Amino acid sequence: MRIYLECCMRKGNPRIAIEVCKTCRFNKKCSVFRAYRNPSLFEDQYKHLRNSAT
Repeated sequence: MRIYLECCMRKGNPRIAIEVCKTCRFNKKCSVFRAYRNPSLFEDQYKHLRNSAT
């Protein structure tokens, strides 16, 4: 089973396999790949802050 991520660096945001992301030249800057490699432990903790209007 392959894992695919939505690439924000390419035109049209295609879904790219993880193997391609690892060899991409943008993998250090890519927020999607960084979130995959280092997921947040308590993502639901700050959910109420994102939904509030400020």
